[in-house]
Amino acid sequence: MPFLNHTEQMQRILLVMGGLLMLLSCEQQSKPEIAFYHWKARAQYSNSIKQTLEEVKAKRIFLHYFDVDDVANPSRTNDGLYPVYVLREVDSAYKNYDIIPVVFITNEAIKKSDVVALADRIHKLTDQISEHHFSKRLEHIQVDCDWTPSTREKYFELLTELKKYYQLSATIRLHQIKYPKETGVPPVDEGVLMLYNMGKLDDDNNNSILESKTVADYINAESSYPMELQLALPVFSQMVVKNKANEIRLINHVDKAAFTSESAYFEKIGENLYGVKQDTLFHSFYLTPGFKIKLERVKTEEILNAYQMIKKSQLKIKGVIFYHLDDEIVNNVDIRTLAEQL
Repeated sequence: MPFLNHTEQMQRILLVMGGLLMLLSCEQQSKPEIAFYHWKARAQYSNSIKQTLEEVKAKRIFLHYFDVDDVANPSRTNDGLYPVYVLREVDSAYKNYDIIPVVFITNEAIKKSDVVALADRIHKLTDQISEHHFSKRLEHIQVDCDWTPSTREKYFELLTELKKYYQLSATIRLHQIKYPKETGVPPVDEGVLMLYNMGKLDDDNNNSILESKTVADYINAESSYPMELQLALPVFSQMVVKNKANEIRLINHVDKAAFTSESAYFEKIGENLYGVKQDTLFHSFYLTPGFKIKLERVKTEEILNAYQMIKKSQLKIKGVIFYHLDDEIVNNVDIRTLAEQL
């Protein structure tokens, strides 16, 4: 093989360097942009939260502003719809982030609403909260609603009305991805695929937060959707409390310390399932024998398996939103490592 002259050598080197730069660029582009939901009435900004946001380079916070619910009997002058769980306090540090207000709407509220009037009330309260906490009106909001066939038409009308005021995104569930013709596609600029709270709370044998086998029932390599999506992933845990009448209450976070083998109150009766042995007050719930508590946490491996299923589909994923931003979560979940593996 003949020796290359200096010019040919430089051309070879430049070609190799160019190829490496392209590979590095593609790798960087494939990493999703990371954002967070914040779903508490007081948006505090602790050192742990600050560190987590910096580690994953998150610049966008989807901040829950309020719910709209059917809370009173209607009258001639009142439809019974009110904002509940309204955002009350926001640390000034959040002014440095791109804030997207989130409004949750129940199906009951949709059914009773005058769509035009409700859109007007939502935008006025949203703008008031934005002005109060951020001293400006925000141009983009997100609406969260698991609409049904009976509420679809009015809900989509509401979204159309809200688009007169904002750039709009809306949450999408797995069944709405699989059956878009039956469920309809909301008239918004962008969707958020909610990859959590997909199972049955009363099923003692399954994790209701996320199981990749459930995702596989809805998503395959051919799955597509006619809009770009963010992907919402769970980093939270919870305890599902079921009484003797099979009524269910949820407790945020898993209290691992309460369920040791020496516990006088709880005994293990299944995988992540405990029975109550004697009366006790537990996280403000009065428990008696016959109650059951299911501990639900999602392993990193399970999140990554579900994420890869989405990546292998035809869905257009713009970024990832972790649910949610909370001291208890960021102190107990290695979110940085999880984000690096996406």
